[in-house]
Amino acid sequence: MICIAFAGLSSRMQDVHNRVLNFLECDVVPAENAGDVLPLYGGALKLAHGVYSKNFPATGKRQQVLLTVIHPEERNTMDQRMVEFESGLLCLRRTFQQIGERATLDEEGRLLIEGLEVAVVYYRVGYAPPHYASDKDWETRLLIEKSSAIKCPSVAHQLSGFKKIQQELSRPEVLVKFISEKSVRDRMLETCVGQWDVSSSAEEATKHIQKAFQSPELYVLKPNREGGGNNFYDGQLISRLKEVYQTDQAKEFILMERILPPLQENFLVRPQKPTELLHTVSEIGIFGVIIARGDEIICNAFAKDILVRTKASTVGEGGVATGYACLSSAIILKSA
Repeated sequence: MICIAFAGLSSRMQDVHNRVLNFLECDVVPAENAGDVLPLYGGALKLAHGVYSKNFPATGKRQQVLLTVIHPEERNTMDQRMVEFESGLLCLRRTFQQIGERATLDEEGRLLIEGLEVAVVYYRVGYAPPHYASDKDWETRLLIEKSSAIKCPSVAHQLSGFKKIQQELSRPEVLVKFISEKSVRDRMLETCVGQWDVSSSAEEATKHIQKAFQSPELYVLKPNREGGGNNFYDGQLISRLKEVYQTDQAKEFILMERILPPLQENFLVRPQKPTELLHTVSEIGIFGVIIARGDEIICNAFAKDILVRTKASTVGEGGVATGYACLSSAIILKSA
């Protein structure tokens, strides 16, 4: 889970909305699962700390801590602190630059900083090139990766979340390597839309690339990036696709069918802007944790509570921190 934001704040959205409904003298929404994300995330960090301590018992009086890697101008501190507090661990919050200046490895690979030993590294930064301001920051990431500390995530787990991996897993011939049960594979593939490697010369990919030039509103061009604000839509899609198609840069992009969800009327409440009633679309996310040692799965669990981000239907991007969307909550309706 690299920089999975809003595990803390989203778990409180149901309470916020119910407070508004109560003020308006409306029926509140049952929230039996609201807030179970924090125990999941905090508990996972605590479990990882325990796994480390078992393999690397503390020596002397040196404490084993949680190291949260943060941005120098961090804006989402409250959400992050909620997860840290839930873990119950002694926490140190430092930037790449501070870690690079103060951290060392001992002969056992233990990561030491400011007289403390790092058991778990929790990245809340490091998912975008600008987060590495210099070669020294990359060296710091390598130092952490080489250490015995449990990384959240390791480089391998971080790469597994890249869009290229998503695109590969949407191919039935790839998914079958990991999911043996056909009925499960079929259900998973039903949730996927078409995704194609822009550098591919395959007939299917070429057909959709050419169609994207003619009907860009049906597609999204995605670089292999995270964090929001990186995708290309409509006219920008055509311009960027012309620039990279049939060049070495093409391999950095995925062309995806554009998802066109149903519209809802909703109020968006945002800072520095008037409250507006707009046609909106929503995106949900499932919070999960995994702790693994090679092929051994120590923990693999997910929360019942979900992340809901709502934005104006006219907006392509969907990040909350980048200002495109708002946090929301869901109402689960049981079929008759």
